[in-house]
Amino acid sequence: VEMSSNQGVLFLGKVNGESEWLKNDDEDTDGKYLGEIRNGVPEGQGTFTFSDGEKYVGEFHEGQPHGQGTLTSPDGEKYETGKHTGNAIEKVNEFIVTLKNRKSSKEEKKIALKFLVHLVGDLHQPLHVGNGKDRGGNDKKIKWFGEETNLHSIWDSKLIQYQNLSYSEYTDYLLLNIDYGDIRKWQGDSLMVYVNESKKLRNQCYDFSGNNLKWEYFYYNKGLLEQRLLQGGVRLSGELNRIFK
Repeated sequence: VEMSSNQGVLFLGKVNGESEWLKNDDEDTDGKYLGEIRNGVPEGQGTFTFSDGEKYVGEFHEGQPHGQGTLTSPDGEKYETGKHTGNAIEKVNEFIVTLKNRKSSKEEKKIALKFLVHLVGDLHQPLHVGNGKDRGGNDKKIKWFGEETNLHSIWDSKLIQYQNLSYSEYTDYLLLNIDYGDIRKWQGDSLMVYVNESKKLRNQCYDFSGNNLKWEYFYYNKGLLEQRLLQGGVRLSGELNRIFK
């Protein structure tokens, strides 16, 4: 069902036992996608509605979640199931159940693992736990060294890219002088710990003046950025250890 040259509806269904994006509805559909499409798969901004009615709203690349995916938790409020928009916590728990279930198919586990990795990382980026005012900083238009962008994009990628390190180089750097006592503690933390940390930390992301962020903002937030990257990786490893033990 095409809505424009690059907007439309797709359904995630099964073809010969494998999950594929389909143009037509089907009784066996696992979920429905509404948003930007390219080459027959989600590409850009869109909403994926799971078969149980839960929704994931964010950015997609080559048919997979990629980038934005905001859990809304207004300042001063606690997250409550069914109260706030965004269902990252419920979906993470569902994906963990799928991965642990011996009856889950290989394809179901593949999808669950991809979403789990993505969402655990998302919950550690402070602006993914949005304040309900600006879509997690997406509506906060700003410049990064003179380049037009938004605050969410700065935290999703530009702070990292500006250091000009490869993934392996950055990983080695983050692991320098690591405290293994912290690793054990972080691996035992619950999902709500991630969310509440990000909710408290996101105010720092908005702590700037002017509309052209440069070195001052980078160095002010470098420590927070690297702490959240490290915690996200360590906590994901803890989840995976518990799932595949």
